[in-house]
Amino acid sequence: RPLLPGLRTESVARLEAARTSHRYSRGQVLHYEGNRCTGVHAIESGRVKLVRATASGRYCILRIANPGELLGLEALYAPDHCYSTTAEMVEPGVVSFVERDALLEVMHDDPAVAEGMLAILGAWVRDSDEERVELVGSGVRERTARVLVRLARNHGRPTGNGVLIRPKL
Repeated sequence: RPLLPGLRTESVARLEAARTSHRYSRGQVLHYEGNRCTGVHAIESGRVKLVRATASGRYCILRIANPGELLGLEALYAPDHCYSTTAEMVEPGVVSFVERDALLEVMHDDPAVAEGMLAILGAWVRDSDEERVELVGSGVRERTARVLVRLARNHGRPTGNGVLIRPKL
C-alpha cells in the first residue's frame, strides 16, 4: 500500500525505496513523546495507541491508529521537530518507516507529497476541533453516547444482542 495516494510514479518509487518494514509485538514502542523526529511510521497491520503524558504524570490515550495511517507527521513540521505522542503497539503488526531526510527530499521535488501530508494534518486538526467542541458544548450523557458510537464503529463486533465493544488497550 502506498504511503500517500495520488503521487507520481517516480515519487512512489523513491518513497518505497526509502521505506523499511518491521514486525512489532504488542507493547513495543515506535517512538516516544518528546524525542526528536527521525521519520514517519506507516501502519501496515496491527493497531497503535497514541498516548501523551499529563502534567501529573498520568497517561492519556489520545487515539488508536489503524492500518493505513501515518504517524509522526506533526513532528516533521513542529518547530522543535519532536514527536508529540508516544506510539505503542496495541497488537502485533507490521509498521514501515521512512526517514525524515528521505521524506523531505521527495517532498521538495514533488509538492503533491507535501499536499497529501497537509491534507492528513488538516483532517487531524478538524477532528481535534470537533472533539474540543464536543467536550465544551455537550453534557456528560451526550459525550458518553458519542464515545460509545465511535468505539462501536471503530472496534465493535455485531452480536445477536447489539454490538460488542472490546478494544485492546
